[in-house]
Amino acid sequence: MKLREWERRVAAAMRARDPVAALRAIDPSVDGDGVRITALIVARLRFERLLRGSAEAEASFERDPAAFAD
Repeated sequence: MKLREWERRVAAAMRARDPVAALRAIDPSVDGDGVRITALIVARLRFERLLRGSAEAEASFERDPAAFAD
């Protein structure tokens, strides 16, 4: 598998509902704990980037995170 294809598959796995299963479908030897923490970091960074892209969304989240999530 070429590097570009590996990177594409790993990126997709980090966005999957079950990143460990998605990545183990590619490589059964991956460390589940490492994948889980990496996926959480990726989700947090993607969320922060989303908020930074919209001043209105960021302000809404800061005012009431629970209402924003609903």
